Amino acid sequence: GGNVFEALQIGYLIRRLHLSTDAPSRPPPTARSSGSEIIRPLDLTNSRNYLCTSACFLLYVAGSYREFVWAGRLGLHSPQIERKPIGATANDIAVATADMRDKLKDYFGQMHVPEKYLDLMYSVPPMEVRWISQTEFNTDLKGYSPEVRAILDAKCNLRGGTEASTDTQRCISKTKTELRNEA
Repeated sequence: GGNVFEALQIGYLIRRLHLSTDAPSRPPPTARSSGSEIIRPLDLTNSRNYLCTSACFLLYVAGSYREFVWAGRLGLHSPQIERKPIGATANDIAVATADMRDKLKDYFGQMHVPEKYLDLMYSVPPMEVRWISQTEFNTDLKGYSPEVRAILDAKCNLRGGTEASTDTQRCISKTKTELRNEA
Protein backbone atom coordinates (compact mmCIF):
# COMPACT_ATOMS: atom_id res chain seq x y z
CA GLY A 1 0.00 0.00 0.00
CA GLY A 2 0.96 3.60 -0.03
CA ASN A 3 0.50 6.96 -1.66
CA VAL A 4 -1.73 6.74 -4.76
CA PHE A 5 -0.25 9.76 -6.54
CA GLU A 6 3.32 8.56 -5.97
CA ALA A 7 2.32 5.08 -7.18
CA LEU A 8 0.93 6.60 -10.38
CA GLN A 9 4.20 8.44 -11.03
CA ILE A 10 6.21 5.27 -10.43
CA GLY A 11 3.78 3.36 -12.65
CA TYR A 12 4.25 5.83 -15.51
CA LEU A 13 8.02 5.42 -15.11
CA ILE A 14 7.71 1.61 -15.18
CA ARG A 15 5.76 1.84 -18.43
CA ARG A 16 8.10 4.41 -19.99
CA LEU A 17 11.08 2.16 -19.23
CA HIS A 18 9.27 -0.89 -20.66
CA LEU A 19 9.80 -2.85 -17.44
CA SER A 20 8.01 -6.09 -16.69
CA THR A 21 6.18 -6.58 -13.41
CA ASP A 22 5.56 -9.64 -11.28
CA ALA A 23 3.29 -9.91 -8.25
CA PRO A 24 4.53 -11.65 -5.11
CA SER A 25 3.67 -15.29 -5.20
CA ARG A 26 4.29 -18.48 -3.34
CA PRO A 27 7.78 -19.86 -4.00
CA PRO A 28 7.89 -22.86 -6.34
CA PRO A 29 7.62 -26.27 -4.68
CA THR A 30 11.24 -27.02 -5.46
CA ALA A 31 14.09 -24.89 -4.17
CA ARG A 32 15.76 -22.69 -6.73
CA SER A 33 19.51 -22.63 -6.73
CA SER A 34 20.15 -19.73 -9.09
CA GLY A 35 20.16 -17.17 -6.30
CA SER A 36 18.61 -14.67 -8.71
CA GLU A 37 15.37 -14.11 -6.82
CA ILE A 38 14.84 -10.61 -5.50
CA ILE A 39 12.71 -12.06 -2.72
CA ARG A 40 14.03 -15.39 -1.55
CA PRO A 41 11.48 -18.04 -0.52
CA LEU A 42 12.67 -17.95 3.07
CA ASP A 43 12.11 -14.19 3.22
CA LEU A 44 8.38 -14.76 3.03
CA THR A 45 7.63 -17.59 5.41
CA ASN A 46 4.24 -16.12 6.28
CA SER A 47 1.79 -16.83 3.43
CA ARG A 48 -0.14 -13.65 4.31
CA ASN A 49 2.79 -11.72 2.82
CA TYR A 50 2.18 -13.10 -0.68
CA LEU A 51 -0.01 -10.28 -1.86
CA CYS A 52 0.03 -7.17 -3.99
CA THR A 53 -2.72 -4.73 -3.12
CA SER A 54 -3.45 -1.03 -3.05
CA ALA A 55 -0.56 0.98 -4.54
CA CYS A 56 1.20 -2.28 -5.43
CA PHE A 57 -1.69 -3.11 -7.77
CA LEU A 58 -1.16 0.26 -9.50
CA LEU A 59 2.53 -0.45 -9.97
CA TYR A 60 1.86 -3.99 -11.13
CA VAL A 61 -0.52 -3.02 -13.95
CA ALA A 62 2.09 -0.60 -15.34
CA GLY A 63 4.31 -3.45 -16.51
CA SER A 64 4.94 -3.82 -20.21
CA TYR A 65 4.76 -7.53 -19.47
CA ARG A 66 2.71 -8.63 -16.49
CA GLU A 67 3.83 -11.88 -14.91
CA PHE A 68 1.95 -13.70 -12.17
CA VAL A 69 3.17 -17.16 -11.28
CA TRP A 70 2.15 -19.73 -8.74
CA ALA A 71 -0.54 -18.67 -6.32
CA GLY A 72 0.07 -14.99 -5.68
CA ARG A 73 -2.62 -12.63 -4.55
CA LEU A 74 -3.45 -9.49 -6.50
CA GLY A 75 -6.07 -7.18 -5.03
CA LEU A 76 -7.49 -3.71 -4.86
CA HIS A 77 -9.61 -1.50 -2.67
CA SER A 78 -10.88 2.03 -2.50
CA PRO A 79 -8.06 4.55 -2.10
CA GLN A 80 -8.00 7.14 0.64
CA ILE A 81 -6.84 10.73 0.68
CA GLU A 82 -3.43 10.38 2.33
CA ARG A 83 -3.42 13.67 4.24
CA LYS A 84 -6.47 15.75 4.94
CA PRO A 85 -5.34 19.35 5.44
CA ILE A 86 -6.41 20.99 8.66
CA GLY A 87 -9.53 22.97 8.01
CA ALA A 88 -10.46 21.07 4.85
CA THR A 89 -14.19 21.13 4.28
CA ALA A 90 -16.34 18.22 3.16
CA ASN A 91 -16.47 19.90 -0.26
CA ASP A 92 -12.64 20.09 -0.38
CA ILE A 93 -12.45 16.36 0.37
CA ALA A 94 -15.11 15.60 -2.26
CA VAL A 95 -13.17 17.57 -4.89
CA ALA A 96 -9.89 15.83 -3.97
CA THR A 97 -11.60 12.42 -4.08
CA ALA A 98 -13.10 13.15 -7.52
CA ASP A 99 -9.69 14.32 -8.74
CA MET A 100 -8.11 11.09 -7.52
CA ARG A 101 -10.74 9.00 -9.29
CA ASP A 102 -10.21 10.97 -12.53
CA LYS A 103 -6.44 10.43 -12.32
CA LEU A 104 -6.95 6.71 -11.68
CA LYS A 105 -9.38 6.43 -14.61
CA ASP A 106 -6.86 8.10 -16.92
CA TYR A 107 -4.05 5.88 -15.56
CA PHE A 108 -6.03 2.67 -16.06
CA GLY A 109 -6.81 3.78 -19.61
CA GLN A 110 -3.14 4.40 -20.37
CA MET A 111 -2.19 1.05 -18.80
CA HIS A 112 -4.94 -0.76 -20.74
CA VAL A 113 -6.69 -1.90 -17.59
CA PRO A 114 -10.43 -2.37 -18.17
CA GLU A 115 -12.54 0.29 -16.47
CA LYS A 116 -14.34 -2.40 -14.50
CA TYR A 117 -11.29 -2.47 -12.19
CA LEU A 118 -11.79 1.18 -11.32
CA ASP A 119 -15.41 0.39 -10.49
CA LEU A 120 -14.31 -2.65 -8.47
CA MET A 121 -11.71 -0.54 -6.68
CA TYR A 122 -14.30 1.99 -5.56
CA SER A 123 -16.78 -0.71 -4.56
CA VAL A 124 -14.49 -2.01 -1.79
CA PRO A 125 -13.96 -0.13 1.49
CA PRO A 126 -10.37 1.06 2.14
CA MET A 127 -9.79 -1.49 4.89
CA GLU A 128 -10.94 -4.49 2.81
CA VAL A 129 -9.50 -6.10 -0.33
CA ARG A 130 -11.17 -7.37 -3.49
CA TRP A 131 -8.97 -10.18 -4.81
CA ILE A 132 -8.55 -10.56 -8.56
CA SER A 133 -9.49 -14.05 -9.71
CA GLN A 134 -7.23 -16.11 -11.94
CA THR A 135 -9.86 -15.91 -14.69
CA GLU A 136 -9.99 -12.09 -14.45
CA PHE A 137 -6.22 -11.93 -14.50
CA ASN A 138 -5.92 -14.23 -17.52
CA THR A 139 -8.63 -12.33 -19.41
CA ASP A 140 -7.81 -8.73 -18.55
CA LEU A 141 -4.28 -8.27 -17.19
CA LYS A 142 -1.93 -11.06 -18.23
CA GLY A 143 0.87 -10.71 -20.71
CA TYR A 144 2.27 -7.90 -22.84
CA SER A 145 0.85 -4.40 -23.03
CA PRO A 146 -0.82 -3.74 -26.39
CA GLU A 147 2.04 -1.45 -27.52
CA VAL A 148 4.72 -4.04 -26.80
CA ARG A 149 2.57 -6.85 -28.22
CA ALA A 150 2.25 -4.90 -31.50
CA ILE A 151 6.03 -4.39 -31.69
CA LEU A 152 6.68 -8.08 -30.96
CA ASP A 153 4.04 -9.12 -33.49
CA ALA A 154 5.76 -7.05 -36.16
CA LYS A 155 9.37 -7.94 -35.32
CA CYS A 156 9.01 -11.52 -34.14
CA ASN A 157 5.99 -12.66 -36.14
CA LEU A 158 3.84 -13.55 -33.12
CA ARG A 159 0.56 -13.23 -34.98
CA GLY A 160 0.28 -17.01 -35.03
CA GLY A 161 0.14 -16.95 -31.22
CA THR A 162 3.18 -19.12 -30.60
CA GLU A 163 6.14 -17.93 -28.58
CA ALA A 164 7.67 -21.36 -28.13
CA SER A 165 10.35 -21.53 -30.81
CA THR A 166 13.95 -20.72 -29.94
CA ASP A 167 14.18 -18.12 -32.71
CA THR A 168 11.01 -16.45 -31.47
CA GLN A 169 12.28 -16.41 -27.88
CA ARG A 170 15.56 -14.86 -29.04
CA CYS A 171 13.68 -12.23 -31.02
CA ILE A 172 11.46 -11.42 -28.01
CA SER A 173 14.45 -11.13 -25.70
CA LYS A 174 16.38 -8.95 -28.16
CA THR A 175 13.38 -6.69 -28.79
CA LYS A 176 12.65 -6.27 -25.07
CA THR A 177 16.29 -5.32 -24.49
CA GLU A 178 16.15 -2.82 -27.35
CA LEU A 179 13.00 -1.26 -25.89
CA ARG A 180 14.58 -0.90 -22.45
CA ASN A 181 17.75 0.57 -23.97
CA GLU A 182 15.72 3.07 -26.00
CA ALA A 183 13.80 4.06 -22.87
